[in-house]
Order: sequence, then C-alpha cells, then structure tokens
Amino acid sequence: WTGLQCNRSIQSLRFDGCDVLLSGNIMNQMKEFFKYNGNLTKIELSECILGDDGAHELAVALRECTHKQSLRTVRLDDNELRLRGLKQIVKVLMLHPNLEGLTISENNVGREGCRVLGRYLVAMKEKLKDLNVSYNRIDDVGLSLLLDGLTVRWLSSSTSSSSPWGVLGNGEHTYVGTKKSMH
Repeated sequence: WTGLQCNRSIQSLRFDGCDVLLSGNIMNQMKEFFKYNGNLTKIELSECILGDDGAHELAVALRECTHKQSLRTVRLDDNELRLRGLKQIVKVLMLHPNLEGLTISENNVGREGCRVLGRYLVAMKEKLKDLNVSYNRIDDVGLSLLLDGLTVRWLSSSTSSSSPWGVLGNGEHTYVGTKKSMH
C-alpha cells in the first residue's frame, strides 16, 4: 500500500499538467484510494491527457468508490476526452448523488457530447449547480442540445416562472451554472 492508498483524510486530490499518463498501475492505485477515502470531496485532473482510455480507467476507479456521498466537485479540463470517454465518466458520476460541480472544459466534446451532458443534467435534477464546458467548440446545435437538458431539468423541478439557470458565453467559452453561482 502506498501513502495515498492508506490516507483516509484527504479532501481534495489535484493533478495538474501531469507528465505521467494517468492509466494502468497508477489508476489502479487511485482506485484503492477512491475506494477507502470517505472524505474526498474534490477531484481535479487537469491537462493529464486522459483520453478515452484514461477516462474509462477513471470511471472504473470512481465506480469502486464506497463513499459516493462525499464527492462534490470533479474537474477534468483539457484531457482530450471524446464522446466515448465522456459517456463513461457521466455514467459513473450519476452514482455520486451529491456532485455539485463538473468542469470538462477544453475537451472538444462536440454535439453528441452536449446531448450526453443534457441527459445528465436531467438525471441529476437539483444536485448539480455548476457545469463548465468552456473551450469545447460547441456550435449552435450542440448548445441547443445542452440547453434542452437544462430546460427539461428546470421544467421538471421548478414551480416558479423564472429559470434558476443561466448561460454565459460566446463562440469560444460557455459556462452553464445556476444564476446564483455566476455572480
């Protein structure tokens, strides 16, 4: 057992710009850490070049987590995620019911990725508060697919006449979140 696997008190795990590909043996060690650490609230893997294969291994590791109630934030920006990897990550994140923030910026998720995220937004109902999909080259059709998920989510959970969700962005950046979190 390594120090990370034995540690049960870490709340935030961040790897930023790793020169080491997070896969294989490293991801197996992380799986053991996720499995036994009930205090982990935040995972940040930025610029780690996960790709679809690494996303699959991360999804397997997150599925092993026995304390699914604690995870609040996942940040996977600039990891070369594509549709296959995004689907696997989103599917396993649905097992983490208290997730409030998801960042998948700079991954080129495309139209079908927006459809997957739209469905995720519907499934997560009231829990997810922040979704950052900036720098993904999302076109009008992709944004429409994402907004479809927001609309269904809002209509199914709101009794008020104004949406709690907002979208900020232009052709290069898109930030979707609750209006309260955007201030």
